[in-house]
Amino acid sequence: MVQLITLATVVLGVLLVLPLLVLGRKRPANLWLAMFVFSIASLSAADYCLANGIYQRHPALWGWFDWPVAGIGAFLYGYVRSLTGLGNAWRQTFHFVPMLVFMALIAQVKIDSPETILQALNQKQLKAGGAVPILVFQFIATGYLLAIFYRLHHYRMQVRERYSSMHQRHLAWLHWLTLAVALLLVLWFPAAQAGGPWLTGLVLGRMGLLYAFGWYGLRQQPVFLPALPAALPDTPTQAPAPSPGHEAPSPVASADAPAPASRYARSGMTPAAAELIGERLVRRMAEQRDYLDNDLKLTELAERIGTSPQLLSEYLNVSLGLSFFDYVNHLRVAEVQRQMLAVDPATSLLTLALNAGFNSKSTFNAAFKKASGTTPSAWRALNRRGQTSEPIGQDD
Repeated sequence: MVQLITLATVVLGVLLVLPLLVLGRKRPANLWLAMFVFSIASLSAADYCLANGIYQRHPALWGWFDWPVAGIGAFLYGYVRSLTGLGNAWRQTFHFVPMLVFMALIAQVKIDSPETILQALNQKQLKAGGAVPILVFQFIATGYLLAIFYRLHHYRMQVRERYSSMHQRHLAWLHWLTLAVALLLVLWFPAAQAGGPWLTGLVLGRMGLLYAFGWYGLRQQPVFLPALPAALPDTPTQAPAPSPGHEAPSPVASADAPAPASRYARSGMTPAAAELIGERLVRRMAEQRDYLDNDLKLTELAERIGTSPQLLSEYLNVSLGLSFFDYVNHLRVAEVQRQMLAVDPATSLLTLALNAGFNSKSTFNAAFKKASGTTPSAWRALNRRGQTSEPIGQDD
């Protein structure tokens, strides 16, 4: 059964590579994903050849399915870079160096009887002398996985600075699949040495990983993160006064907001410019209520109030202590709270949330609790005028 699953993984990988290569003409990220998928399929092919005596019948094939051990991390890292808006120019070719070194080592291994790459390289069977443990290449792969986690974290912070919605931009699936790759990396050692249930878990994990990457990867578009050029805002002859009854969110320390001191060290923002941006922002949100747009962008709002995205971002981060994402969602939460007190109590919280600009129930609940410290239904039960029989916790 294990060998059947291994062979099915090889076939699935090859079938996924073909559409990824075709789509790669328009989406460079898919070329990196195709190499990653092919590497999983190739490692599965190596296991199948070893278990079914193919190496014994064709010794020349020994080792040449194992080269992705040194490249699987680089391929996934290249995919993440492309998917999160970073390019992979010629300077990124150094990521292929470990694979070339690994293939050179394979070519030097003296084989008395076909065995696994792990055994051959770790038992000092190199013609050139000295052992080069495959553990080194596993450490390289681990380093790439850590770089991926860092890149995804940095990417999410950038999205929160530029967009009011994480919908189709959060890439949470990629974070969890990277964790799965890390788990398979650890599982590979006992599977190679002891087999048994470890090997079964490894082959099942590989097949599941390919299916998940195929399911999500084929549908993903790279996320565009617009740059934030620095420019001074236009200065009107008279600053507009803020509208009463609609104040901007109070300054709040946010873990998601970047460190203002270092990021804006060379900014041209002056106290007068910051005050002007704040006044324009309050008036715009009170009169036009742009936050009701469920995909409002920083660049769009900056243009509407006559400033640059860089200065608007600086104002939000430094003066209010909020990312653009948190600022807009604070206003959406305030809108929902007003509607809770004004509309029919039978109106569902989800309807109110969608009308206020939220894209999903989970995002609404998280934003509401962050802004108010309680759940939406608990807040409505405590603040709604009149009596209510609605139990706390409903609609959360």
